[in-house]
Amino acid sequence: MYIDTSVAVPMRDRVTLATDLWQPAGTGPWPVLLARTPYGRTSTVHLGNPKLPDIRALVDSGYLVVVQDVRGTGESPGLMEPHRFDQSDTVDTLAWIADQDWCNGSVGMWGASYMGFPQWQAAALAPPVLRAIAPAMTSADIYRAWYSSQGAVSQGTLFNWSARMAVANLSRPRSDGPPDPRDAASVRAALEDVDTLYSLPIAHQDALLRGLPWLGEMLAHPDYDAYWKRLAALDHSSAITAPALNVTGWYDVFAREVVRSYTTMRRSGGSVSARDGQQLIIGPWGHGDGADLGVFPDRSFGPAGSVKAAAITPAHLRFYDRWLKGGVEVDPGARVRIFVMGLDRWREEDDWPLPDTRYEDYFLRSAGRANSAEGDGQLHRAPPTTTAATRTPTIRSIRSRPWAERHWASTDSPVQPIRPMWNAATTSSATPANHSRNRWRSPATSPSPCTCPRREQPAPSAATPLGLTGMAGSASTGGVLR
Repeated sequence: MYIDTSVAVPMRDRVTLATDLWQPAGTGPWPVLLARTPYGRTSTVHLGNPKLPDIRALVDSGYLVVVQDVRGTGESPGLMEPHRFDQSDTVDTLAWIADQDWCNGSVGMWGASYMGFPQWQAAALAPPVLRAIAPAMTSADIYRAWYSSQGAVSQGTLFNWSARMAVANLSRPRSDGPPDPRDAASVRAALEDVDTLYSLPIAHQDALLRGLPWLGEMLAHPDYDAYWKRLAALDHSSAITAPALNVTGWYDVFAREVVRSYTTMRRSGGSVSARDGQQLIIGPWGHGDGADLGVFPDRSFGPAGSVKAAAITPAHLRFYDRWLKGGVEVDPGARVRIFVMGLDRWREEDDWPLPDTRYEDYFLRSAGRANSAEGDGQLHRAPPTTTAATRTPTIRSIRSRPWAERHWASTDSPVQPIRPMWNAATTSSATPANHSRNRWRSPATSPSPCTCPRREQPAPSAATPLGLTGMAGSASTGGVLR
């Protein structure tokens, strides 16, 4: 193995990006795997992170690995401007790789969180050299990375990440002179005080906005307008020809988006390979490092729950061997692999949503006091008899197999009804008694079933995935099923 840490890859505007090459032994040419990161190409985010494939294992398996600092981060020049250059710089890097003697013409990509954005952005343009992607804990729709589908900003995720990027920007040389050191100190202090960091209006966050002007820009576009549509790779799913290995966790902030990418590509991917080559892995993990061990303050999912036990590297190798090395005889493994919480073990499935799922509608009712454990919220199978002017949310349930667990997703839109998810994939020797003890949580996507088991009904905690509040929560704690 040979590592070259001094490569500068030229972009179309003559900016060069700092890049490392991890070259296998031998003479090549080899299939190539590319990762583009804003977190430092030499950091442990890549080298040893259990959510990602092990670089040394990739190289030892005959892949040349390319790791690049995205523009404005690490040793690549400029300031970080999220998403502005991701697509063009990724396509330019792929073209540069394809022109190298050591590339055999097949390139794949990998990486989690922000590293997944460039993968989907590039895939939407279908460059011929890009044969497969492996986006983990990310979104193929940039708007939905920072806003909910109903337009609520993901404040915790957005402000925390933006503050960290602002600190990095405020520590870099600038063309307009050195930054005020008080700005970086102010943003660092805010990272230690969430009340300060999350305070609104954002216009008062002067230091944060000076460090990352993009934050003010994107907050000026709360609706899904042209600003975001140009970044929505999933809107162009019919143009995406590369298969994807999708990885997420039940507690990941991007869980819904990862599942939505999988189901959209299965339905409308731009090639047979893109549709049939989709794979999905969901474990009992959160987004951040340390939240991927399957251990939370109020719940441990056992040794099998750790990402280290999920065989992430072998899964990537099988996937790449199939699509980059032309290994048609390679068994890529199950299309869907999910960790069943409660049983605390992995199971393999043919697809998602589970193929034997069926849907039923329910209706929420109350006399106006479905707001506590003593509330009067009710669930009815019969449709409401109220006038059309009365908004009675519909609930869609999903039943699968003999017994079922209950899962809820809330929305105030009559077009997108509240949906409890029923799915016995989470159960073992289930009985009706088991199913009277449900914990209410929202599913990873709607209307697909969720495979999180329900237990006794404690107060919500940091370990509750995709936390449920509002009307559906009230109905669940104080409601009656009719």
